Amino acid sequence: MFRIRKLINDGISLKSLYFWVVFIAVLFTVLVAYSTVNLSKSFRVLSSSVEEHKFLETSAIKMIDGSDYLTERVQRYAVTGEADYVSDYLTEALQTQRREQAIRDLTRDPRCSTALELLNLAMAASQHLMEREYYAMKLVASAKNQENILNTLSGITLQPEHQKLSADEKIRLAQTYVFDNGYYREKDFIRKYMNDSLIEIDRLIHETERMSTDAHLTEIFKIRLIISLMIVGILIVIILASLLGIRPLLKATDKIRSDCPLPVKGFRELRYMARAYNHMYRKFRNHLEHLNYKASHDELTGVYNRTGYELLVSALDFNKTYILLVDVDNFKNVNDTYGHDTGDKILIKIVQTLKDNFRSNDYICRIGGDEFVVFMVHSEPEMKELLSAKIEQINKTLADTSDGLPPISISVGVAFGTCIGVEENIIEKADEALYRIKRNGKNGIAFFEA
Repeated sequence: MFRIRKLINDGISLKSLYFWVVFIAVLFTVLVAYSTVNLSKSFRVLSSSVEEHKFLETSAIKMIDGSDYLTERVQRYAVTGEADYVSDYLTEALQTQRREQAIRDLTRDPRCSTALELLNLAMAASQHLMEREYYAMKLVASAKNQENILNTLSGITLQPEHQKLSADEKIRLAQTYVFDNGYYREKDFIRKYMNDSLIEIDRLIHETERMSTDAHLTEIFKIRLIISLMIVGILIVIILASLLGIRPLLKATDKIRSDCPLPVKGFRELRYMARAYNHMYRKFRNHLEHLNYKASHDELTGVYNRTGYELLVSALDFNKTYILLVDVDNFKNVNDTYGHDTGDKILIKIVQTLKDNFRSNDYICRIGGDEFVVFMVHSEPEMKELLSAKIEQINKTLADTSDGLPPISISVGVAFGTCIGVEENIIEKADEALYRIKRNGKNGIAFFEA
């Protein structure tokens, strides 16, 4: 409870938030990289299982195609007696050997033991059927007196009763061997074993694909979860930065421009700076309030006098302050020509015109008979055009004689406060600029260039 109350009073530390943001960003980066690697692995496994499925399925189909090819060749030979069919049959049985290759392919994968056993049964049945097919081809070759085929099939001997048959009877008997119901029953057994083998292969591969797909989807879910958490984290950081950083800074800037205390809000570091600023602000204000008005203000014009000017120099922050040294052009001639009463009225008019053209929180000081200083506080360096326009407007007002006073003008030397630390520097830098404008015809403004 004490820690929670302390956190509420002190605010969240920007340093701690920065540390956690970096830590979480690195953590999420590592997690995303790790999940991406796993996702890539699962994708490769999935692709491999698909390829393996195609390979094993193709191997099993090879056996079906090889068996059907042998059947088709022997049946055509039994019907047509063309020797080329026997050559095709023997090429498949002895050289191409798609059935044997299918068994070798399945032997490489230990998962296919059941499917391999079914293929072996099909192979055994197919080899048994081949005995009938070889015998049928021997009958046809004998009927046709095809010596080449008889020599090739020399290992097959016709039964004595079949040797006595006529050529037509041998052909009809051969056709019976490869077309009767017994032959097709054996073919059905072979196909059943091969189809069962295909079903087993499909089951195995589908199971592997399902497991690979599940692993793949799991990794995708993890990446989505990590990305969602990252988005939530980014939103939280944006909200914290906005509520505790940007908004308090913007409000603090407005308060400084309005010459008001700062609200103690935001990150712990911002609160510390606000408290420090408010302490100095109150100290400065209290110091100014306790000044003797008559001791710090000019009796004629009501602006700060030399004493007030010196107090301002010791208290103001010149890092963002323009210092304008104002000199009334040919003021001695005005006094000599119109008298000191008119001169005093002109000084009052000048002060009022300066007040009308500068902000209420800027400071105007009379440091000599016809010399004034304006402290334009809380300013930015890029305000030269604005100041030039202000002085031009002031001189237009002072040139107006509708109030019965003679026309007058001012010359202004300006220095930006970042290079100024003490009173002598203020006068020195601004006076250099003032000397330059007075040398160039007066009635205008010049800026000190470092």
